[in-house]
Amino acid sequence: TSNSSSTAAVTTLPSCVFLSTGGQNKIAKEVAEQLVSFNIWQEQTIVTSGATTTTMMTTTTLLDSALHQSSSCRATTLVRSGVDAPTWNYSVNNKYYTAATKMIAHDLDSEDDPLNVAHDLRDVTCTVLVGVVRMAENSLETTTARISATKRLLERIQKATGAETTFLWICKSSTTTTTTTTTTAMSVENRQSCVDWCLEHRAEMIESNLEDVFATHDSREKQGHARMHEALSAVQWVTMVLKQQRKEVVVEERVERIVQEEKTESASESETAPK
Repeated sequence: TSNSSSTAAVTTLPSCVFLSTGGQNKIAKEVAEQLVSFNIWQEQTIVTSGATTTTMMTTTTLLDSALHQSSSCRATTLVRSGVDAPTWNYSVNNKYYTAATKMIAHDLDSEDDPLNVAHDLRDVTCTVLVGVVRMAENSLETTTARISATKRLLERIQKATGAETTFLWICKSSTTTTTTTTTTAMSVENRQSCVDWCLEHRAEMIESNLEDVFATHDSREKQGHARMHEALSAVQWVTMVLKQQRKEVVVEERVERIVQEEKTESASESETAPK
């Protein structure tokens, strides 16, 4: 019951904030939107897997529906940064608890002040911080510069916001011809640099291919969007409601209702009994 009360007192939903810097063609918004569609798809899959009707939705239909729903978002005004950041509702639902959260995406320009962003993110209860890097096609130097800039951005904002969980998300790029699809791989040096940085700052590195959002969703060792979805289900959100606790509350309510009905029935019998 106490957890339910604390959840009700939360006026601002906790947020997972996706950030990019250096003009990477709205990569933070793209990744956040894809993750939202992945979450919607997962919820729809769970619902339909338990259906008994013969009109089960196909996987393709579910994907189309999820992508359509995730394309509609609202805006959160980041006052100091002077931007309206795309925002989506995001529900966490695992075997232990449910939680209401939101996803916010902000693609910074090179001249944006990280401290202004940090103050804005404290206002939106930033719980999870995700720095997103789009690997440059055929340019190791550009990719290295983007990774370095993103790490510096995360360091400054992580300290200022006190975000409990941080991710460094590397998005691989693909080039498709009429016969083949080639995906740019990370260099050994960049990979080691990211791993070392994550160890130092207690962060996690995630790699994904933007063309394959649902990769590894049914694997034990998840990667990309599937891994991020899994990781968000392990965060201690301030809005979480334990499922066992909810069951106990429901049982208590039923017992109280039965007791009250018995009292009412007893009082009624007393009134009608001959004196």
